[in-house]
Amino acid sequence: MDTKTLIIAALVVALAVSFSMAMVFWTRRTYPGFGYWLTGSACRVLSAALFLLPRDQFPPWLTIILANYLLFAELILYLRGTLIFRGQPVRVRWDVAGSLLFLVAFFWFTYVEPNRNARVGIGLFLIAIWSLRLCLALLTRRPPYFVPERKP
Repeated sequence: MDTKTLIIAALVVALAVSFSMAMVFWTRRTYPGFGYWLTGSACRVLSAALFLLPRDQFPPWLTIILANYLLFAELILYLRGTLIFRGQPVRVRWDVAGSLLFLVAFFWFTYVEPNRNARVGIGLFLIAIWSLRLCLALLTRRPPYFVPERKP
């Protein structure tokens, strides 16, 4: 299977998941933070669609910078939704700092000094940091309304 076919298949699945999440969000009562998870899922769908655009016909800010940033924004939104769901404080300054670093680095290594390896490395580094933050949020605290069962 080539890359384009894989992206199209993933796009169809992601679109179905996002549509299902949107229907649940708009028709039922959901958990705190669910809207951020829904928006993160929508970022993944839009990113996959942008990756399908031919790079020789569209500008690099759309097919490289925005497409990759949406993948990073997905993780930021998942983390934010998880923090809200878990009742933990949300620190906007880290998300803004990470976003600015991501966008500046991708702009620099796309237009000023084109370097694909640097873009991949910086993107993976920032995604790893936010993934670790998400793991810490999931493993360190339970939601305030969670009451474990007691065995008699």
